[in-house]
Amino acid sequence: MQIFLIGFMGSGKSFTAKALSELLDRPYLDLDDYIEKRGGQSIAQIFKFGGEQHFRKIEHDSLKAIIKEYPNHIIATGGGAPVFHNNLELMKACGLTVYLDATIDILAKRLENELLNRPLLQNATGEKLKVLIKTLLEPRLSYYQQCHIAVEIMKEDLPVAKIIAKYFENIS
Repeated sequence: MQIFLIGFMGSGKSFTAKALSELLDRPYLDLDDYIEKRGGQSIAQIFKFGGEQHFRKIEHDSLKAIIKEYPNHIIATGGGAPVFHNNLELMKACGLTVYLDATIDILAKRLENELLNRPLLQNATGEKLKVLIKTLLEPRLSYYQQCHIAVEIMKEDLPVAKIIAKYFENIS
């Protein structure tokens, strides 16, 4: 069974996938890294030259390939992945979906130094960044909230991977 980590950019999906991988002694894979290696372009370049629709098609095709090729992995998805092309339904059908629910303040703090690598944030800073995060997050929430479990991230040092590992061990 795969474990899919879902949440807004900056929620800690990649970091948590690595930590959870060690705790559960299972391999992990980052969907965005997979897309970049497979296509030879960064996510920012794909957005710049092909647009978001093109990226979402590549993302969907990559997700289907990962589901087929890596059946026992922990997978960190992109922030928008569950929203497009029935991706959430695909993930829920073949694995456990976990929503990392971080506050807007935590997301803004984490993302402030990564704006160049985040095409949808358009170099917003401070309060403008928080407003943009809220604007992008709101339509995604209904998808995120359909996940099998949610972990609320209210503070920076929450041991998210340990919480998920404990849950996963109880259902395995």
